[in-house]
Amino acid sequence: MAPGCIVVYLEPKDSTGFASLQSWLATIPETIPGVQVMTKLEATDTVDASRPYRLESLIQVENIDTIQDATISHLRTSSNSLLSRSDWHLFRSISFDKKPDFDTTRTPPLNMQLVQVGMAPRNEPEIIADYHNWYKIEHMPFLAQVPGWQVGNRYELLRSIGDGAEPAKPFLAAHLYDEVNGLGGPEWRKSVDSAYTKKIQKNTSEPNHRRTWKVAG
Repeated sequence: MAPGCIVVYLEPKDSTGFASLQSWLATIPETIPGVQVMTKLEATDTVDASRPYRLESLIQVENIDTIQDATISHLRTSSNSLLSRSDWHLFRSISFDKKPDFDTTRTPPLNMQLVQVGMAPRNEPEIIADYHNWYKIEHMPFLAQVPGWQVGNRYELLRSIGDGAEPAKPFLAAHLYDEVNGLGGPEWRKSVDSAYTKKIQKNTSEPNHRRTWKVAG
């Protein structure tokens, strides 16, 4: 059993956002085995050439190893009349942290904030090991102190299927916060300004890929 997630970037052909996609989205848990929670997300950052998508469906699955490329291709084909493009990034879970009273079996409340950061540490054993150590002993504990933090997931990329419009890095961290939170505040700054964080950033092979979202209805 290998828990994981599928990050699905979506670009509808019309301007109604998720409204035109509801029927098609409802087919996903009927098609993909072991779907646990699906969360609809709207971008809160600047959509540009490197971050072209304004909608995302984040699909938590109980066993990412059971997901077949043919299943994803079928869903992409069935969305041809609705979407101008889509990208599907499949990740295996590395770590999971949360506040004790937060219910992760349900779709998060509307307008909660999700921060996703993809990282590409240089593919050298000691650097990869240092990245994992940094996240575990410093970065995650710092983020857990940020007001409003609720859930933190970390993943390793398995593969990508789609139009290739938006990249995925080898590792992805996804942190869920209350709508009112301390992002940008002193507790958050500790997580990005530490000497250890700066060391990790120097040992990446390419820039981070950071996206911010809000939970949509």
